[in-house]
Amino acid sequence: MWFTNSSYEDLTGSYPGSIGRITTAGIITNYPLPTGVDADQITTGSDGALWFTNPDFEGFGGSIGRITTSGVITNYSESSILEPEGIAAGPDGALWFTNHVGNSHRGSIGRITTSGVITNYTYPTINGPEGITAGPNGAMWFTNNRKAAVIPESIGRIITSVDNLALSITSSTSDAFTQSVADSFTVTTTGLPALTETGSLPSGVSFTDNGNGTASLSGAASSSGIFPITITASNGVLPDATQSFTLTVNPPVTNWTQLSPNASPGALGASSMAYDPATSQLLLFGGIPSANHFVNGTWTWNGTTWNELSPTTSPSPRGNASMAYDAATGQLLLFGGYGPGPTYLNDTWSWNGSTWTQLSPATSPPVRYNASMAYDPAAAELLLFGGLGNSTSTGGDTWSWNGSTWTQLSPLSSPSARSRAMLAYDPATSQLILFGGYSTNSSTPLADTWSWDGTTWDELSPAVSPAPRGYGAFAFDPTTQQLVLFGGVAGSSYFGDTWDWNGTTGWIQLFPESSPSNRYRSAAAYDATTSQLLLFGGGTVSVSQGDTWPYAPQAPTVPTAPTIGTATTMATAGNAQATVTFNPPSSNGGAAVSSYTVTATDLTTPANGGQTASGSESPITVAGLTNGDSYTFTVTATNSVGTGPESDPSNVVTPSTLPGPPTLVVATAGDAGASVSFSPPASNGGAAVISYTVTATDLTTPTNGGETASGAASPITVTGLTNGDSYTFTVTATNSAGTGPASDPSNTVVPVSPIGIASVSPSYLVQGAKGVDIVIDGNGFVSPLTVAISGGGVTPSLVSVSPTSVTIKVNVSAVAIPGVRNVTVADTNGSATCMGCLTIVAKPTVASISPASLGQGAAKVPVTITGTGFASGATLAAGQHVTFYSVVVVNSTSITAQESVGAAAATGARNLTLNQGALGSATCTDCLTVLTGPQLASISPSSAARGTTTAVNLAGTGFATGATLTGPKGVTFTKVVVTSSTTITATMKVSATAPTGSNLSVTVTNDAAAGYGKVTGNILTISA
Repeated sequence: MWFTNSSYEDLTGSYPGSIGRITTAGIITNYPLPTGVDADQITTGSDGALWFTNPDFEGFGGSIGRITTSGVITNYSESSILEPEGIAAGPDGALWFTNHVGNSHRGSIGRITTSGVITNYTYPTINGPEGITAGPNGAMWFTNNRKAAVIPESIGRIITSVDNLALSITSSTSDAFTQSVADSFTVTTTGLPALTETGSLPSGVSFTDNGNGTASLSGAASSSGIFPITITASNGVLPDATQSFTLTVNPPVTNWTQLSPNASPGALGASSMAYDPATSQLLLFGGIPSANHFVNGTWTWNGTTWNELSPTTSPSPRGNASMAYDAATGQLLLFGGYGPGPTYLNDTWSWNGSTWTQLSPATSPPVRYNASMAYDPAAAELLLFGGLGNSTSTGGDTWSWNGSTWTQLSPLSSPSARSRAMLAYDPATSQLILFGGYSTNSSTPLADTWSWDGTTWDELSPAVSPAPRGYGAFAFDPTTQQLVLFGGVAGSSYFGDTWDWNGTTGWIQLFPESSPSNRYRSAAAYDATTSQLLLFGGGTVSVSQGDTWPYAPQAPTVPTAPTIGTATTMATAGNAQATVTFNPPSSNGGAAVSSYTVTATDLTTPANGGQTASGSESPITVAGLTNGDSYTFTVTATNSVGTGPESDPSNVVTPSTLPGPPTLVVATAGDAGASVSFSPPASNGGAAVISYTVTATDLTTPTNGGETASGAASPITVTGLTNGDSYTFTVTATNSAGTGPASDPSNTVVPVSPIGIASVSPSYLVQGAKGVDIVIDGNGFVSPLTVAISGGGVTPSLVSVSPTSVTIKVNVSAVAIPGVRNVTVADTNGSATCMGCLTIVAKPTVASISPASLGQGAAKVPVTITGTGFASGATLAAGQHVTFYSVVVVNSTSITAQESVGAAAATGARNLTLNQGALGSATCTDCLTVLTGPQLASISPSSAARGTTTAVNLAGTGFATGATLTGPKGVTFTKVVVTSSTTITATMKVSATAPTGSNLSVTVTNDAAAGYGKVTGNILTISA
């Protein structure tokens, strides 16, 4: 830990400021500050150094200081730094500080990069800033302590970097509410901007800027639909961020409920149904129970059962007739359809509450069935459109009913000719809405939407539409204020889907929990007496139904269970806690979910479980868990009705925290490395330790430190260290939660190269050797150092030591046992032994030389020396004028050589000396005798011509029997006879090509018995 010591004065004098450092073991190091530099607040910079403020309260001047971890201090000052107090590292890598007093005597915010570049920021509301810290979203937050009476105390915020803090809206681009149900959605951002909304929200829903970088969409929408808006984020500094957002308001939760009335019209399709306000009756007429079978029964619905009436007159049996209530004339009107035969109809009938009356309008639409008919309150007219005139002809005509006759209209635009289209009135827009049907060929289903405004048809373009179809049930539901479309058919595909038409935003598909089966040709109308939108019958081409289904808002229930435990929704462990991510329930029960509750189950120690946490959305964090125990979690959803069932359990997680520091850290130095052993931490934080990391600190050269090594267990070896530097080491443990704190430092070690022996020279010593210098080459040698030689009889003494070489003097006992020896060197780096690097050899002896006698003048006579302890490199000597050539050590007992004896060599016995350097020397006393050699005085005759043969006499001394004569080139001697030691006779033959000249040489060589003595005289002349 690093801290500041501010300077002060007392009665004994001034105490300068300093920066202090204290280790976790309590060791304190103090670094005095330069003169004129003080220290107040301190923080760690992104460069690893410590940065501190130096306020000058009296002189209105200050600076920013930097101190490295090795104690090197640098001071930065300029005119904009007056009275710095707080300092903190910013998210942009720079240091940010407060100037309590600035040039305006209010203050400013300063920024200094790690390279010392200073920037000052002033603003009218920055009035005496003191503390500063990094906040969320890349801003720095600071306190304002009032310096001027007109400016109150406050909290300030300054954005650190436009590049890093580009504003953005991070929440979803859409959400869904339910009509008339209170709900909310939170807009989230980066950069803490102000938030505004433009567009058209539904009545009852408001947009509120929460002032903390979020905004809320909340309230109960009075109408359903799709509402696009634009959200803008702005902070007045950075470019605005905008996001298109779509709020979908679904109609109130509704449901189809099948009833079981006591009486029923039976299985019917293609019936006609409408509500008669004049008689408060929901009336159903006719239909087709099966192929080619038509009925003309009249039924009413009382809310619980069907009642069949017995009118005195009735329309003929038929199906697919058009029926609607005409409020302008107070008539429930039925038109057309088709009956047995088939018979295509265009008759008009009215219902008075008890019987049917056929009307006789002056004009009528042509015969048709599957026409679309509805009352238009805005135009006060009953409108009929399209239909089939027979099995193939389709109409696209529009007709109105005035109470007594039909009138064909001529709108400027019109839907294409069609039949089986759905038509109903939408009070929200005061328009008739027509959807789909079948085109003129009666085989192509349509999906276009048209509105009638009382004068003409307009085609609409909703963003979403039901699939193409005809024969669907279509009616207005005042309870939900929506037009409801159910089912229909397209070719052989039958539908069972439910759609709402919202006059503002279009079609919305609904998903009621229960629905009638897929079907077409159902009858539907709203029964104002029982407040029910009722659907009856219909079916498929082969099966008709006689079921009754009211459609109404569903009473809210508790939500269904949230879902949890998949790859994207799961529990994630933390320190004594877990964060649980889940998906909302598939149904909110018809009321907005107000909260979720997560409950923990401890699988390891059940009694420790039961912790709960609640929140408004996923994820939710449950605290108070036991690290190391295994947990699962369930989630429940709560709305205004109550709390729903719990979810399935989550995945199993084990909360944990960081492990503690390892203990008992001991380092052992190596070559450019160290082995570090340690004990595991006292606490693993509740999760198994995955790995350990050792970090080196170089005490000699701090910039060389920082080397790390990791492993699963102790010990761990750190490499890459600098030999000769002093190091300590710390160890951290890592588990699934992360890396824990570092251990206390280890002992101090110094990595060095390991001691090693490469060679010993010389590698041989002879018995009795005295004061021989031996050089041991290798590495890692340091003083103090010892050298030992195995086997006894060899005494080394140290001469000199270098890192790569040791020199010793060695004495060898004369009785030291010959053989190989080991040389061992030991120092503080350890020890090294070179096996068999030194050999002690026995002192050599010379027994004889053969031949033992040589005459004066003998030249390179082969000799053999016998003895013991001979070694390669041996030399021989036998006194003056005796020379040995080509000395070869045949083996340890035999040497061959060539020996020459000079003519001036003294005669008599000689000592033969063998010299082998470090392997010793030996002398054989009187082993060699030098004999008197021959002397040549003259040859007679002393001249001869080429090509002649001449008898000659040689005179001299020391001639021995068996002596030989050698002449110059081209001269040979035969019949050589030593007549006495002073006379030799011979025959001399001179070749015809012999070189001519005078003073030519003649050589006399005695035989072996006379010691190979030899003499040469320049005594012969050869003439032409």
